[in-house]
Amino acid sequence: MERERAALPWGMTLKVDDRYARQILFPNLGEAGQARLAASSIAVAGCGAVGGHAAMLCVRAGIGRVRLVDHDRVEWSNLHRQILYIEADAQAGALKAETAAHRLAEVNTETELEPVVAEITPSTVDDLLDGVDLVLDGLDTMAARYLVNDACRRSGLPWIYAGVDGATVSVAAFGPAGPCLRCLWPEQLDTGDSELTRPAVINTAPAAAAAWQVTEALRLLTGNAPRPQLLRGDLWEGTMGRIELTQDPECTGCGVG
Repeated sequence: MERERAALPWGMTLKVDDRYARQILFPNLGEAGQARLAASSIAVAGCGAVGGHAAMLCVRAGIGRVRLVDHDRVEWSNLHRQILYIEADAQAGALKAETAAHRLAEVNTETELEPVVAEITPSTVDDLLDGVDLVLDGLDTMAARYLVNDACRRSGLPWIYAGVDGATVSVAAFGPAGPCLRCLWPEQLDTGDSELTRPAVINTAPAAAAAWQVTEALRLLTGNAPRPQLLRGDLWEGTMGRIELTQDPECTGCGVG
């Protein structure tokens, strides 16, 4: 007989013997960890390649509430790597946040999905990230990532960076105490107009980056501290490594000055 726990936030019910059974068997999660995921709330900043894969994994993992923030529309050039969209969405120029919420609602009706059609700017970032436990980076520019980094510092939120370049993926989890993104990269790294500069990317790289990113999210949401390291892997070459991160006392984001 299927066992059920007491009702959780947002109307979720944890079906122990059903949907999450294989995940609960993982000793670092277990039933207690699964319950914590169900009670958690995250924001996915950007619902494109990395963000779409990350949102899908979070919904399937049983995270209780997922806010989907994106102002873009689906284009044909998105379809080779952005898992949440189909040709009809590109033909219609559908809004990514709303379309993502529609697709994800078919995956898990117990997760509360909150699509927000908005751009992350200095005047909107604090409101867009308000009321969540964790932020996942699915953004296209370093300028937007610095905004998220600084907003999370102000509000005491952890967030997880994820970047893709060709076949190389990079992931780092940043906690409120630092180090932060500005310790790793103090200067702006964007080069030119992101709409005109289209970096090469193979379609497996965003999926790999999101898998690493959401694994870090599961760790943080179940009570583990962020690891001060940048994880990096080259899928094409088959190499993996990590860079230890240290807090810069003169960092403009989290330094003592």
